[in-house]
Amino acid sequence: MQRKVAGITTKNKDVIISAHVTPGAKANAVTGFKEGEWRIKIAAPPVDGKANEKLVEFLCSVLKLNKSAISITKGQSSRRKLIRIDGLSDEQISACLSALAQIQAHLC
Repeated sequence: MQRKVAGITTKNKDVIISAHVTPGAKANAVTGFKEGEWRIKIAAPPVDGKANEKLVEFLCSVLKLNKSAISITKGQSSRRKLIRIDGLSDEQISACLSALAQIQAHLC
């Protein structure tokens, strides 16, 4: 059974988020949800996998998960990525990313 919640696909026990990642930002941030993808800015350059590494670290800190629970399954060298997250439901991930995007929108 497959189900989709705001850019998050759940198939069996795998939860995959669709993300558009912008490296080289001033700060790490979830900027919202647009065109079926979560928009995430990462304060690391897109060189030698540094932005991907910082993306995983950022999501770990935001979602309160260990690094082993998050992996980029598609788009290692692209801004568009599919990210597998273990340990949370699609609703929990969506609620957390939505709340963070709202908080960060009010700070800017």
